[in-house]
Amino acid sequence: MKFIRSCIIPLLCIAAACGQDKPQNPPQEARPAMPANPTPRHITPADIDQIVIDRFKGVLKADQVYTALVTLEKGDTFEILFYPNIAPNHVANFVSLAKKGYYNGVTFHRVLEDFMAQGGDPTGSGSGGPGYTIPAEFSDIPHVRGSVSMARTADPNSAGSQFFICFAPVASLDGKYTNFGEIKSGMESVDRLKKRDPQSNPRFKGDAIKTVEIIESAQ
Repeated sequence: MKFIRSCIIPLLCIAAACGQDKPQNPPQEARPAMPANPTPRHITPADIDQIVIDRFKGVLKADQVYTALVTLEKGDTFEILFYPNIAPNHVANFVSLAKKGYYNGVTFHRVLEDFMAQGGDPTGSGSGGPGYTIPAEFSDIPHVRGSVSMARTADPNSAGSQFFICFAPVASLDGKYTNFGEIKSGMESVDRLKKRDPQSNPRFKGDAIKTVEIIESAQ
């Protein structure tokens, strides 16, 4: 994936546990993502929909519940419950990447206290991705503690592989980021992720994912 210069996204305020407002940057890929193979200028929304349909065709089954068991290299685990009825393309994207082993060895490169833990970038820099982007699937599902949502650039339709998990409610993100799942169990493992900011401490390595096991079960 090719990238251009970093975009600047306005600061948002989050109430920390102590009751004080704490400004943080929204979850984002470090630089605007560009498709690996740029689409023609005349492409229509219907064309984009068809591209997504073709990419994820057959990944999800309508009668299945999808979860992901995430095992960290340090041994901690947590489980994600997905929302295929709310964000089917984002769920199919994560499931597809996980089944290919894409997330194995990838770190949580941006973990900010009282805000969120962001991972899914194989480069660990915040600017990596799978080589394609998918259109937004915004909804009225709120971002609360344990929400699993997709990072993006200033372009709403720029999600790729980077995702984040909220440590606390973040109303400022509602309707602006695609919320596609929640932590079903193991939130204490998410809480224990090493705090890291790639901008202030780029050499410090965050906790890495060992494996992501996708579990399908009948409804």
